[in-house]
Amino acid sequence: MQAHNPKIVTNGLIYHLDPTNGGKGGSKILAKPTQISDCIMWMDADDDESIVLSGGTVENWLDKSGSGYHWEPSTAGAGLGPTRTNKLNSRHVLSFATSDDLRNTSINRSSNDFSGFIVSRYLSGDQGRILQANSGNWLLGHHSTDSGCFYAGGWVSASGGSYNWSSGQVSTWDIYSAAADYSGDVYSFYLNGINKTNSASGGSTGGPNGLSINSGAYSQESDCEVAEIIFFSRTLSPAEVQSIEYYLSRKWAIPLKGRVTTNLADGVNTTISDSGPVEITHLNTFYFPNPDDGNCDLRLEGNEITIADNLPWTMEFWIKRHTRGGARNVYGGVWGNEYGTGEKERLQFTTSGSEDKLVLVDDGNNNASTVITNSVDIDCLHKWRHVVFAFDGTTDATTAGCVRQYVDGQDKGPTIALVNADSKITIKRIGSRGGTSDNNRLEGELGNFRVYDKQLSHAEVLQNYNAQRAKYQNKKMSFAAPDNLKLYLDAQSGTSSNYYADGIWYDLSDQNNDATRANATFTDEGVKYYDFDGTGDYFTISDPGESTTTLSAFVWFKTGDVTPSAEDSLFTHYDYGVNQRSWRLFLLTTGSYPGVWLSANGSSLVQVTAGSSTNIYNDTWHYFGFTFNSGTLVLYVDGVAYSNNIVSGSIPSTLHNSTANVIVGDVLNGGSASGGYDFNGQIANVMLYDTALSADQVTQNYNYFKHRFGK
Repeated sequence: MQAHNPKIVTNGLIYHLDPTNGGKGGSKILAKPTQISDCIMWMDADDDESIVLSGGTVENWLDKSGSGYHWEPSTAGAGLGPTRTNKLNSRHVLSFATSDDLRNTSINRSSNDFSGFIVSRYLSGDQGRILQANSGNWLLGHHSTDSGCFYAGGWVSASGGSYNWSSGQVSTWDIYSAAADYSGDVYSFYLNGINKTNSASGGSTGGPNGLSINSGAYSQESDCEVAEIIFFSRTLSPAEVQSIEYYLSRKWAIPLKGRVTTNLADGVNTTISDSGPVEITHLNTFYFPNPDDGNCDLRLEGNEITIADNLPWTMEFWIKRHTRGGARNVYGGVWGNEYGTGEKERLQFTTSGSEDKLVLVDDGNNNASTVITNSVDIDCLHKWRHVVFAFDGTTDATTAGCVRQYVDGQDKGPTIALVNADSKITIKRIGSRGGTSDNNRLEGELGNFRVYDKQLSHAEVLQNYNAQRAKYQNKKMSFAAPDNLKLYLDAQSGTSSNYYADGIWYDLSDQNNDATRANATFTDEGVKYYDFDGTGDYFTISDPGESTTTLSAFVWFKTGDVTPSAEDSLFTHYDYGVNQRSWRLFLLTTGSYPGVWLSANGSSLVQVTAGSSTNIYNDTWHYFGFTFNSGTLVLYVDGVAYSNNIVSGSIPSTLHNSTANVIVGDVLNGGSASGGYDFNGQIANVMLYDTALSADQVTQNYNYFKHRFGK
């Protein structure tokens, strides 16, 4: 039995996955790195007591480990230290221009074991080498030309796939880890929790002799940002590396890639994947981003879950779907066996675009007679639900009511019977139906996954639900008002962007308001987005039929640091060529602030702006939009309301809900893109609501997404 949470029923528990317990091999949740022995350097940009400022720049960066390895600019008093900004997970980081540097001259691990960690991102400049030794061949962090991230006499690089520098590692926040056994000449390198070691040998250099950012042996400088640096005077075990990575992931909201998980019921570690895209989010959930990716599931390998025929069992999980089957006509597997081998068991959602009903397939002949579809709609699109299936172990499993279903603690009745008498289950994969070549995987999140070798009673189901409901019903876990969405486009979603191939940006609102692309280019970085070059790049969506009296429209966008050359349109339901004008989110040509227009039947134009003090042309992601409720218009930038800047006209009580299309990245003129108001920048997320969000709901949405955008 496990003792992770005494409120959870443990009697009969044989499998329990829970990313809130580390999720990656039983690593402990750390309060601070010094809880692991031999921490000799701990640099924390968010700790006010660690930062000594002089004239707005960092004069000293103080070591929190107690070893006294403090950092200072290479030229004291010259104002060459970095500035301190608030950019990542609402925490302070250090921002380095190419002329800024910091260094420590005391640490020397050149002939010793060591383990090192850095949280950083490269923006631009020479080579992108961030953490360098003052002498000798050693660095940890981004490196542009060699697609590598750790050097100790021989490259241990992050080549291939999405980790290759050339595939877009610029501007992304990453956790870099290195552990070195100097005497054994064995070096390991990890990037965001994935072991990326391409060679067992690291050469003869060992660890760093002194450490620098933007100076050192390479004398190569970059625009970069650094959040935290940690060093140990020994080679940490893989479990200890994972503990530090998990601490950094939680603190800085950087998702870790799933590598190893632990069955908390028996403490056995299970390999998931060595490079797959399954992530452990900053909210401590397993995130499955793309059902088309062959690695996007949890693979239990030799530790599969098996319960023999005609024995009782219970399956329990917390789940939130990010899309339904209607968008891409995929089933969305919760778990499965490798059914191509003849073992057919799996649990999957239907392909319906209007409901979240589950299909249970037992170990029959893999045909229609084995499919049990009379489960209830659990309604989990963009919101968390607690789901339980409990089998009573009936000798003849075809008995009506032998499987009960519970949703959020409610007994939905004994309505399910297995068509075949064979009630055996074998679970080899979680987050997919199990087939090795099948793309019907889940896109969404799992918070827990538990299996019992008994049928839980209703009281026990309620006990488990009540033990964790406070976490999953927290506003941080979901965005607001999902049932009121009329349009939701998200470049981060494998379904919404269709893995960026066919020219359709799929709507995740379940309203089928898909967007048709014209030229905008998808960019797969840490922040995935569509790039609009200011010349004929846009998306069009048929009239979504939003309300004429209450609506909300928001985008996550970024421009460079140059004021737009025209009134660039981000998101509009507006056709000035045929006098069909409803609303328009746009960027002004003067000042550094955004605005919104509303009109009714082409008249009563109202313009609201955020004010000249709101600088949004600074190469930073911003959350921008408005709410409208029967004559009240409020503009928001990064969750802050600007409602007192009405500069002309009067607000109409009813918006003209025209038949004009919605367009992202431009405006319409007679049904076609105008070409005169083209947006120049990046858009990652678009949401249109059929309700006026409250100020608290706008803040909830901003907080839900902001971690992705480094805010």
